[in-house]
Amino acid sequence: MIDVISAVLSLFAIVVSIYAAFTANKSAAAAIRSSNCGVIFDDYLIKKIPQARTTLRFDDKGILCNGNNLCDALADMSMAALFYRYDDKIFFDKLVKECSSLEDLIVEAGNKPKRFEDNQHEFWQAVQKSLESIYRLIDKKRVGGKL
Repeated sequence: MIDVISAVLSLFAIVVSIYAAFTANKSAAAAIRSSNCGVIFDDYLIKKIPQARTTLRFDDKGILCNGNNLCDALADMSMAALFYRYDDKIFFDKLVKECSSLEDLIVEAGNKPKRFEDNQHEFWQAVQKSLESIYRLIDKKRVGGKL
């Protein structure tokens, strides 16, 4: 009887050990993914994009000025994220699409005057919404969430 109990406890200990090892490996992989995201994106999300965003303004003719700063930051971030083209193509394609949409919005505002305050307000809201979407996408990737 004692041999049976010992065998059951040993088997249980082996199962718990395997589960602990699996959980530790999964946790380590998540930490590596998060670290990769930090290395690639932190400088853009914390410094470059916000700084470029603050330089945007409309001149007295309703033309957006300094849009190239934000477009350059977005393009540079997309290039820095090329690793994900091979590691997670779905994420990479979504990121590039979001960045390209925002770049298009900025270029259009630089080429087509938005003379009225309402039009400019709509533009600022669209920029904010687009940036929030980009940040949310990257944050989901960082924590391993579903895209």
